[in-house]
Amino acid sequence: MPRSSLHLVPPALTPTEQRKRLPSPQAVRRRYKLAQWGSVLVGGLVAAIVIAAAFANLTARKLSPDQTLYAFALLVLVIGFGLPWLVVKALWVWKRRRHDWGS
Repeated sequence: MPRSSLHLVPPALTPTEQRKRLPSPQAVRRRYKLAQWGSVLVGGLVAAIVIAAAFANLTARKLSPDQTLYAFALLVLVIGFGLPWLVVKALWVWKRRRHDWGS
């Protein structure tokens, strides 16, 4: 005696759910740009906190900053702002090439 709950419907006759439409390349590019600027702001903030901590450490030890510290501060700022920018840019180029969206 077959049970109705075990009745299998052939795959061709089963209703398929409608697939979501992929976002346009322009929409994806806007999201990557937003992520790029957000990551730059976060990276810059982290760099500023690191530099402030270095200056606070020097003043706590009653030392004065020299050229080395200023060079370190500049390097940390460049890395803090530039590295996140480059990472998101590289991810965007990778995604664009993977989906063949052109340049």
